Amino acid sequence: MLHWTDSAGRHAISPGKLKPKTWYHLARTFGGKALMSYKNGKLAGAKDSLIGAHPIPNIFFQGMIDDVAIFDGALSAEEIKRIVDRGL
Repeated sequence: MLHWTDSAGRHAISPGKLKPKTWYHLARTFGGKALMSYKNGKLAGAKDSLIGAHPIPNIFFQGMIDDVAIFDGALSAEEIKRIVDRGL
């Protein structure tokens, strides 16, 4: 679903698969210790971020990314669910 990397260059893919030609609401929030990943308003994983790319050169997300938003604080699960239901 989502990819992340840390300062040591370690990387992983968060849980969950995406089906081609299907729209998803994907969100991430950092609460100080854990990077939380949400898919369609539900928690999909928590881990220790690039948007649309991979740390290895020339590997990119193939699809469309819409409505990227960055907030000045971590959102709660309820706030993310509200955005899924109502939009930004």
